[in-house]
Amino acid sequence: MDDYGKFVYLCLQKSGSTFVSDFIGRHSSLSRVAYTRHKPVSEVRPGTFYFISVRHPFEQYRSLYQFGCDGKGGLYRKLTKRGLAKLYDHGMEGFEPWLDFMLEPENAGLLSPDYARVNTEVVGFQTYRFLRLALWAPSPWWLPPAMERTLPGFVPRSSPDTLMRQVKSGDDVIAIHDAYKLYGAVLRNESLNADLLDLIETHLAEYFPDLDAVRQALAEGAPRINQSTRQALTEQDLAPSVAAKLRAREAFLFQNFYPD
Repeated sequence: MDDYGKFVYLCLQKSGSTFVSDFIGRHSSLSRVAYTRHKPVSEVRPGTFYFISVRHPFEQYRSLYQFGCDGKGGLYRKLTKRGLAKLYDHGMEGFEPWLDFMLEPENAGLLSPDYARVNTEVVGFQTYRFLRLALWAPSPWWLPPAMERTLPGFVPRSSPDTLMRQVKSGDDVIAIHDAYKLYGAVLRNESLNADLLDLIETHLAEYFPDLDAVRQALAEGAPRINQSTRQALTEQDLAPSVAAKLRAREAFLFQNFYPD
């Protein structure tokens, strides 16, 4: 998370988060309070505005794979330690086998011990990463969300994993998200500049003193960071069985942000 006191950006991996954090740092009048990259918040402050970014699941997986092909990233290091560096041996031709591996519930423990404890049939790895940042439950977790507004000062945040472990179906994922989501706005990677401008103008204008500079920078297509130059693949290039797994595991993200 990228914390500026009055607002907090929930930095989701492979969703343009480096660009967003860099842009905020250059244009906001506020000073950064704390920065723990890709980590969830540990407490929630009343009156603070929270927002998150998201990316099409196929593109997010593809970017994650390409990052590993370059020998980068925590997932690459984790799989390499487990003797699975061969998953990255064949460049983009190896993407589909790697993706199939990522989507198999039985492999969840190799990706994250906490992820392995949720229902990985309906909570894909990208959905898990998103919800881990996006959810906030008061302590104890069963406290009704409406009551959190009556609690003074800082409210301790229970682990979102506690909530996700209760999931038995896709409907449960949606219900928990709708009841306990922390964020008030979403930036889509595919329209990141436009969404960021709308966010600043609508919710954060008082913290960005030179809105003309913000508008100009985003209208000109401010340079994106960590973009891959490899040849693009599309979801349509996947074998039907792998595409079906992707749609099933990441159904929450597709339904909520990419319904086609």
